[in-house]
Amino acid sequence: MRTLCIAFFLILLAAAASPAADNRIVADAAIAGIIMLAGNFRLILELARDQLQYLKAPPERLQMLEAAVPSSYWEDLKSYDPLASARKLRRPILILQGERDYQVTMNEFELWKSGLQDYEDVTFKSYPKLNHLFLEGEGKSLPSEYDKPGHIPDYVSADIADYVNRALRS
Repeated sequence: MRTLCIAFFLILLAAAASPAADNRIVADAAIAGIIMLAGNFRLILELARDQLQYLKAPPERLQMLEAAVPSSYWEDLKSYDPLASARKLRRPILILQGERDYQVTMNEFELWKSGLQDYEDVTFKSYPKLNHLFLEGEGKSLPSEYDKPGHIPDYVSADIADYVNRALRS
C-alpha cells in the first residue's frame, strides 16, 4: 500500500510578502511553511518614502501615492504588525532577499533577522547580485532593470527546493 502526502507552502512575493499575507490563510493545517521573497518589515509608506529618496523623486510623489488609494487602505496597514503576525504562524519560514533591492532593502531583511532571532524555525538567505524581482544585475539597481526580460536564477530555485525538502522531512 502506498501513501500519498501532499504539503503546501505559501510563497509570498514582494509587497504582499509579509507573513500576514494573512494569518487566516496560514491557519490552514495544509500549509507546511512560508517562503517570503523581498518581504517588507516596515509599513509600505515608509518603504515608499525611502524608494522615492533613492530615486531622487520629488517628495510630492508620496502624497500622490497616498491620494491614489482610499484612506481606509492606509489605516488598515497602520494597524498591521508584520513581526507579530510572523510569530503567530508557528510554521517554518524561509526569508529570501536580493541585496541590490532598493524597494525592500537589506535593512528590512536585517529587521526580520533581529525580530525573529529567537523564532524556532526560520532561515534567512540573501543574494548579492539580485534586485527586487530576484533578477541578477551589477551596480546600483534602477527601475530600467525591470524592463529587461529575465528569470529567477537556478540557485534561488534550488535554495527554495532544498528548503521545502528539508521542511517536509522534519
